[in-house]
Amino acid sequence: MKISICHYSYHRRWANEKWDAIRLAEEVKALGADAVDFHAGMLADPDAAPELILTALEKTGVELSGLSMSNNFSDKDPDKRRAQIDNVK
Repeated sequence: MKISICHYSYHRRWANEKWDAIRLAEEVKALGADAVDFHAGMLADPDAAPELILTALEKTGVELSGLSMSNNFSDKDPDKRRAQIDNVK
């Protein structure tokens, strides 16, 4: 079984210590986990998130287990739900 750590688990340290994607991946590796689930909404620029994440993974050898997007698919309004889907594409 592989172990992954969720980005959000570090949200306080991330903010307080001004971490970046590489720093999080280094922490995951130091803890002996295999992978990280990045939370794209916590990265400074969502458009730059893919490159930041790929760089962190390549530098540390940690795998990507998931990508959280801070979406809300539970809205009862179909137009709002569609907007959420479009936002994460």
